[in-house]
Amino acid sequence: MSELVETSEEVRLVLAEIVTIIVKQTVFDCLRAYIDSFVNIIRAICMDPYGKVVIEGCNAMIEFCYNGGD
Repeated sequence: MSELVETSEEVRLVLAEIVTIIVKQTVFDCLRAYIDSFVNIIRAICMDPYGKVVIEGCNAMIEFCYNGGD
């Protein structure tokens, strides 16, 4: 039987990608009530020690700002 190799970095990267997809695909009026929560989640992703997670956090921030407009 082979061992499954899973690092927490991969899991955090997938979670960051999910956040980016949610922020990108959801109408901003539906996100408005959860702005503080999404800002805190994206901030935590951007402070991750793994570089690819940080890059995905920046992508999430870009999509959040783009989706929110002014």
